[in-house]
Amino acid sequence: MTLPKLPIVIIILSILLLVLAFIFMQPAQQFQLTVINESDSQVSYVRLIGTATESERIISDIDPGNASAMYASLTEQGELRFEVSQGGNRIDSIISDNVKNLERYHYQLTIYNDNRYIISEPTNQ
Repeated sequence: MTLPKLPIVIIILSILLLVLAFIFMQPAQQFQLTVINESDSQVSYVRLIGTATESERIISDIDPGNASAMYASLTEQGELRFEVSQGGNRIDSIISDNVKNLERYHYQLTIYNDNRYIISEPTNQ
């Protein structure tokens, strides 16, 4: 008994498409932002936002002298921003206007008094 050729072709094409999808499917890039509060007051929250994040990430209540890290899955391209709220003030800034141009996926945000901050590569690398 012979099977009709059309179902066999459909099965072969389906398997081929699944194999190609598996080969070209890239996992989302993981981004880490380490936040260090070097100021004299508590940081209410730090949010990692933008079109490059698969979902918003937030860490809350970072006391003076403490640090915390957050992780986010990034899309292949898009903007990546952070927002800091401290003492009734809010700072919003761009980490990258397009994450496809990022050279590193781990940054450090150090928060100082008087609404000053530095975004840099971690010092322990």
